[in-house]
Amino acid sequence: DEKGMKQSKSLGNYVNAQESIAKYGSDILRLWVASVNYQEDIRCNDELIGRTQDAYRKIRNTLRYLLGNIDDFDPNEKSVAYDDMFEIDKWAMQQLQKLIASVTNAYENFVFHRVFSLIYNFCTVEMSSIYMDVLKDRMYCDEADSLSRRSGQTAMHRILDCLVRMLAPVLVHTAEEVWSAMKFKSQDVESIHLAQMPKVDEAIDWQADEPRWQKLMALRDEVLRELEELRRKGEIGSNQQALVRIRTTNDELLQILNG
Repeated sequence: DEKGMKQSKSLGNYVNAQESIAKYGSDILRLWVASVNYQEDIRCNDELIGRTQDAYRKIRNTLRYLLGNIDDFDPNEKSVAYDDMFEIDKWAMQQLQKLIASVTNAYENFVFHRVFSLIYNFCTVEMSSIYMDVLKDRMYCDEADSLSRRSGQTAMHRILDCLVRMLAPVLVHTAEEVWSAMKFKSQDVESIHLAQMPKVDEAIDWQADEPRWQKLMALRDEVLRELEELRRKGEIGSNQQALVRIRTTNDELLQILNG
């Protein structure tokens, strides 16, 4: 149980799976099971399972955002070639390849808690905190058929199509729900559970570009810290009110910023 004691009916400290399913849903119970390391003693009670709701909600919100923003996107007619994509969309595609490689390795080695942590971090950090936040202006303000919007939609469609297939073994019902709502899919199968797992796109070299993006993300973190301090002092109300000027004597960073 939560105290590290062996669970038993006589002690009354056991968890009834059917009751947990009735209370939280089977996908949340499955997500909790996937999130723990089965090679170690597992602490479990109703409260610990319930905490998984927050992780599930964040993953589901990512799926909902991606699905909602590709409603008018036909990948057969509107896809943008990788080389023509905006840089941040290329970054998102690179992060996707990195995720596919890592998740595939984790599944093949039965390290399911790593599958959970990889996908959860991808949804909350790379997607929610960075990419989806950057995309909002392009999705909602740019012309519907503009290159800027179609570039983002191309990336989002591929991310959703791959992400939902990687999630299918764990979030079986949620993945099926998303798959049935997608107008265009990479595989013509009735159920997502008949689809093949995604493979790394060898044409996208995410490893070669990673050092450059690490430097840019480190700079972004520094800028965000400065903006947070300005908000704390009341000099700005939100980040959108700030105009950022970057001065540097670092030739490498300057080349990256101008590149």
